[in-house]
Amino acid sequence: MGQDKPRILCVDDHEDTCQMLSLFFEHAGYEVGTTGDPEEALRLARERLFDLYVLDGRYNGAPRPDLCAKLLELDPGASVVIYSGAVSHSERAEELCEGARAYVAKPDMKGLVEAVKAALGGKG
Repeated sequence: MGQDKPRILCVDDHEDTCQMLSLFFEHAGYEVGTTGDPEEALRLARERLFDLYVLDGRYNGAPRPDLCAKLLELDPGASVVIYSGAVSHSERAEELCEGARAYVAKPDMKGLVEAVKAALGGKG
């Protein structure tokens, strides 16, 4: 996308998770935006595209795989990583959308870092 730093948007309905991911990825050299609202995520993506979207699989208890699909429709060149606390395989399958690069179970930060680097082609 032509910036020095890859841009990540973290979308999670738990504010503490957004803050933690923001601090972590900013420290790692990324430009980071956060929101807990899927509709706000779409608005932010329309205003300025991101290189990567890190999405929770559920918002207020309900799965939102449509958020992933809508973001990829806005920007087919972007990458998506699902970072969710779902425990069962069926829950994970329900949260995963077509086009997502990876599914990482919370709280696996090492796995998330690896998925982010892989999705961004090692940038950052």
